[in-house]
Amino acid sequence: MESFGLLHAAGGECGEDFERLRGDPGLAEMIGHELPSPRAALEFLYAFHQDEKLAEARQQRLPGELAYIPEETVPLEGLGRVNRDLVQRFGERAPDQRLATVDQDATIIESHKQQALPT
Repeated sequence: MESFGLLHAAGGECGEDFERLRGDPGLAEMIGHELPSPRAALEFLYAFHQDEKLAEARQQRLPGELAYIPEETVPLEGLGRVNRDLVQRFGERAPDQRLATVDQDATIIESHKQQALPT
C-alpha cells in the first residue's frame, strides 16, 4: 500500500508508472524496499476483486442508476483490519491525543479503463 501511496504522490497515473519509480535506486534505498513491478502491482489489486460481487451489486441497482457499490471481498475486509491496526498503532504513540483530522483529498484521477463508469 505504501508503494501505491508513493506512486500517487509522484504523479503516477497507472500501474505502468511503477516502472519509472523502480528506475530510481535512491527511492528504493530511502523507503527500504524495491517498488513492485507493474505486473505485481496489478496482481495485488486484482486479489481484492471478485466478479461475482460486482455482478450482484450491478443486479441490485435501481432502474436509472448507473453506479453501484459491491459488497467487500474477504481480502478487502483483511485490508480494512490492517488499516484499523495501523491507526491504532498511531494512536498508541500519542495516547493523550484525542482529536485527529482526516484530510479527504478531492484529487480527480482520470481513467481510460473501458469498464469505468462516470463519476
